Amino acid sequence: MSFKSKLMLLPVALSLILPGMASAQSHGQRYDYVTKVNVGEDNFLYISVSGDYANDHGCLRPFYARSEFPLTDERTKSWLAIAMESFRSRKEVWVENNGCMALPAGYLILAKIQLQQ
Repeated sequence: MSFKSKLMLLPVALSLILPGMASAQSHGQRYDYVTKVNVGEDNFLYISVSGDYANDHGCLRPFYARSEFPLTDERTKSWLAIAMESFRSRKEVWVENNGCMALPAGYLILAKIQLQQ
């Protein structure tokens, strides 16, 4: 078996070894605009959108999505800039969430945010 063939089997092997991690799926939806931007005391970004998020994960508090990474992470800094632009200009955003935070918080986990035109 060639190296390329073995490499292509890696995702299948990982899904068998790490079933909890492999089953996590992002769910995304378009929203009118970001309505709230908050940096919590825990140093994570929290954003809210017009209406509540689609709650495909069954989270207890679908009105906020918390960044997966702390504010010191470059991805989170970029997400903050995108969220602020949507907040100021009321531009549409595409937001993907990747599961729920552990209780007691129960917020959605922010996996991606894109500004729409």
